Amino acid sequence: MLKLAGAALLLLGSAGVGRALMGRLKQREKTLEALAGALAQMERELDFRLPPMGEWLLGAAEGSAEPASGFLRECARGLDRQEGPLLPLWERAAKERLTALNREDVQILLDLGAVLGRYGWEEQKKALALAVERLFQARAQAQEERRGKGKVYGTLSLAAGALLVIVLI
Repeated sequence: MLKLAGAALLLLGSAGVGRALMGRLKQREKTLEALAGALAQMERELDFRLPPMGEWLLGAAEGSAEPASGFLRECARGLDRQEGPLLPLWERAAKERLTALNREDVQILLDLGAVLGRYGWEEQKKALALAVERLFQARAQAQEERRGKGKVYGTLSLAAGALLVIVLI
């Protein structure tokens, strides 16, 4: 009876590992979508006015989903506390808050952060449009990756659990 319970726990644990890996892929996809939406909102606002940077970031944060809203709020708070120029704040917040993103995704944001607040509205609008486009492309890639790798993660984790059960029994 104890062996059967142990086997069941091993299978459940391995299935949990597979689900956790699939969840990470899903979280990347959701993060990219939230960021693209927030940046698109910032881009649309430039059609009407060029607000102060902190106000602009907070406005975009209010209309967006997590983790994009937290990322933008953190950048705005850093500007309010006068912790320095936007780029280092932007970079730190991206690395601390957007942990589901890969290196290429973060680079899209860093490229944008180098333009925001440093150039005129037209250049900022172009940089935002490019970043939104690149984030949507990354989201499509993440979706495909989740569809392909998600099944593999689920199957391999269950197979590894079953193998462990067989070896240990």
